[in-house]
Amino acid sequence: MEKRITDLYRNELDYWDNDLFVIKETNRIPEQLINAMLDMELLIFCRQGRATFYLDEHQINLSPGQCVLCPDFIPINNLMVSTDLRLCIMGFSWHLIEEVPALVKQAWSASSFIMHEPVFTPNETERKRIEQYCVLLMHHVENPDSRFRKEVIHLLFQTFVFELINMTYGQKNSIIQDTSNENVSQSTLLTRQFFETLAQGEGTIRSVAQVAKTMNITPKYLSHVISMESGHPPIYHINQYTVRAIERQLRYSDLTIKEIAMRMGFPSLAFFGKFVKSHLGVSPRAYRMKKIHLFD
Repeated sequence: MEKRITDLYRNELDYWDNDLFVIKETNRIPEQLINAMLDMELLIFCRQGRATFYLDEHQINLSPGQCVLCPDFIPINNLMVSTDLRLCIMGFSWHLIEEVPALVKQAWSASSFIMHEPVFTPNETERKRIEQYCVLLMHHVENPDSRFRKEVIHLLFQTFVFELINMTYGQKNSIIQDTSNENVSQSTLLTRQFFETLAQGEGTIRSVAQVAKTMNITPKYLSHVISMESGHPPIYHINQYTVRAIERQLRYSDLTIKEIAMRMGFPSLAFFGKFVKSHLGVSPRAYRMKKIHLFD
């Protein structure tokens, strides 16, 4: 169920526009963000206390110093927080990422790891760097009279996302390259490769066989590994990437529906329409017409 952020909720925001909002500090995750399908990704930093909630079927345990990325298509639910909780919350649209082509490529690539492990635990050096970005960002947030306030805030945030992706790759590589870690099995490595392949495909992959061929394994073995590791068959994840890419094209691009269908590799406009309706509940045209902005 999609929700709007009400005018009353704006009082809790330190900054907002159609592509970005910032809550510098809060002791809760606002109820408007719970069980809501939004058109923004959420980046939540925990400065103090603890929070536990679910993203889809994955339990998230957030501790001081950690941050979590909540995708726009997966609602937060079953939230529990400690009384001393202090969070910084940022929401951003895919359009903000698309303004920097190089960032789009890196975001797609990193999303494979983030979707599998959405909680990021920075080391001490990385935490200091994150704080430096936050201080600089908040400086401009707190200066509404700045002539280029929006542009500077957007550029700072985009640079910040580059830094976070870079940190994420460091965490990812340290896990994968630690061959002495008995928890990193062949199945785990294949699962990471599977999600990386989906990310590189940017939503254009259609079948298990297509991924299996790229990974040089059989579709049957791939299905077994992914089902065991993730709890879902590979076609479920393939469709999730496809749906997410379609949503972004319908929301933010000026392409016609026919052009989107062709770009996404669908054999016909009719097949594309059937796929969208089965996953989003409405036709592509209806979905594009009803798209919402958080602060309309």
